[in-house]
Amino acid sequence: MDVDYCKIYDQKIMPESFRGDVLDRRAMKLLHVIRTLDGQNIGGPSYALMGILKALAASGQNIECSVACNALSLGLAEDLTKEFNGAVAFHEFRVAKHYPFYYSADIANWLRDNVKRFDAVAIHGLWSWPAGCAITRSRIDGVPFVIRPAGSLDPFDLQKKRVAKKLLGNSWLRWVSRGGGTIHCTTNLEAERVETYGGRFRVEVLPLPVPDPLGGWRGSRQEARSSFDIPEDAFVLLYMSRINYKKGLDILLPALKELKRSLPGLVFIFAGEGSAGRDDDVMRYVEDEGFGRGTLDWVRRVGYLSGAGKMRALAASDCFVLPSRNENFGVSVVEAAGAGLALALSSGVYIAEDFRLKKGAVVLNRTVEDWVEGLLRLAQAPEATRAMGIRAREIWTNKYSAKVLGARYAQFYKMIA
Repeated sequence: MDVDYCKIYDQKIMPESFRGDVLDRRAMKLLHVIRTLDGQNIGGPSYALMGILKALAASGQNIECSVACNALSLGLAEDLTKEFNGAVAFHEFRVAKHYPFYYSADIANWLRDNVKRFDAVAIHGLWSWPAGCAITRSRIDGVPFVIRPAGSLDPFDLQKKRVAKKLLGNSWLRWVSRGGGTIHCTTNLEAERVETYGGRFRVEVLPLPVPDPLGGWRGSRQEARSSFDIPEDAFVLLYMSRINYKKGLDILLPALKELKRSLPGLVFIFAGEGSAGRDDDVMRYVEDEGFGRGTLDWVRRVGYLSGAGKMRALAASDCFVLPSRNENFGVSVVEAAGAGLALALSSGVYIAEDFRLKKGAVVLNRTVEDWVEGLLRLAQAPEATRAMGIRAREIWTNKYSAKVLGARYAQFYKMIA
């Protein structure tokens, strides 16, 4: 791997020019490009971009965001522009029917005419038409650009469509890197594993800013549990992620059924949906295991959650669970930490070790037996589990909160430009 690699994960090793307390507050013009903002079906990348945009808007930057939209999500740009009170201008472009990779001639034409207006372009995701157009146009127009791959340059993800990605990586991606370019990773482990196909990219590490997940919650734990019909003395586990093969549900669901035999007071809040067509096999597996809606009286299958529903689920829970095969960051993990939940994670979650070292999480091997034993220990030691959740929130406060990271993001993009 041929990269210029600079760790900026901890403030103590950041270059002085990048530290938030010496932020150059002159506004710059930033363009963000993402294939979609449909967070329900795409998950973390869309939600993460919202956190970044909120942090940048608070710092006074001039921001525009270009989004490809299918017919179901058209109109979202106008709603988001209003949500940001005009601080971010969103542009949406209809994708062509029956074409893959979010193909849109309109977004390509808009980028051709507009990229040169900006000081820097941030591309979120990689293997899509909007991302490819934005990177190529930035290279042609000489505009500095940064790619946040969101796991798309991780060896795990590169197993999918491996031959096509290798061909594009060795030709197109290497070519665009000759004009400069930065890859934005969100964890040290992601940066260590990122595949650049020999391109001369600078690799920088900056965690995602995650707003306070309970910032608008004014209710009590009892009220939250009551809304899900959960007894006050139950031990409540929360899964809040996509229903996708990489999430480790083949470990989690059998472990929970085994755990229930030893822990009658167990309740499981199962939040998340899969994408039709792409995740059909996993959704069938969930149903076959008995975790469909209304099948098990100790399971609350609640689908995709946002807003007040998400806050209630977090407030009602004791521990967040995610035995993923691969997570380059894990926004839902950090949200759970910010809500003060203990964390049970696999080593495939790249931030798991960060929380484990500070005793805010347990990291379990990806076997059914280890997850049964690990979760049972947490249930049988409620005081220690609550203390773990307090430490997890402290980690969020000091390292991952939008308040801590907001100024650093503004300076990060100034450094790119």
